[in-house]
Amino acid sequence: MLNQSEFLTSIKMDLGLYGLTLPFEDVNDTIMQTIRLKTIPTFSIFIPEKMRLDMDLATMKKIKNNYEESIYQLPDVFGDRKIISIINVEQRNNLLGSTFEGPLYNGGIDLYHAALMGQANMNLFSTIAPPFTFRFEQPNKLYLYNTNTMTNNVTIDFALEHMPNLSTIKNTTWESFMELAVIDVKKFMYNTLKHYKDIQSAFGTITLKIDDWENADSERKELIERWKDVYHLDLPAYVIV
Repeated sequence: MLNQSEFLTSIKMDLGLYGLTLPFEDVNDTIMQTIRLKTIPTFSIFIPEKMRLDMDLATMKKIKNNYEESIYQLPDVFGDRKIISIINVEQRNNLLGSTFEGPLYNGGIDLYHAALMGQANMNLFSTIAPPFTFRFEQPNKLYLYNTNTMTNNVTIDFALEHMPNLSTIKNTTWESFMELAVIDVKKFMYNTLKHYKDIQSAFGTITLKIDDWENADSERKELIERWKDVYHLDLPAYVIV
């Protein structure tokens, strides 16, 4: 993966802007603003950063709480980063099986039978109880349905927007990110530089020839359509509202 300096140099080289004096106070900052506002949000929808966290429902703000439907406000643990969706929620029952001690069980026979019956009842209940499901509502509401009242412990798989410094973009997806980044910067540059005829460089006045950038908007739409087929948007549909 390129560092930010190498990334900016690569963008300017791809667009033929390297070494040119552009009409921006800070061209690198201008490019990074385009990436943060345009490229990262779109890229994150298709290829988000995935993070798994163990969380305690008891520490969350409860908006509604009963067996059939519970609504929680997720804590602000990601700062300014947007939660794109929640991929999965699992309940963790730390008490499951704690009454059974295996071959070395030393309790009385009645307690042993009670433990077996308790496990059998739990197995039966699991076959007839409505399934545990969830739903996520942006920006931070988590809906849980048919929860297990024996535990507040859950494991949540988050899909997050990438870091503004690009550090969360994996090497395996960097080429796709660069493809979108070049198009976004090209689109921005065209909309700005089309108002200029000439610009100055270390080698004198250069006449701008950016007509081939005019189709950047169409290129972006075509890329998004291609990504819909390639990446399938395979996050569970019922997660996103």
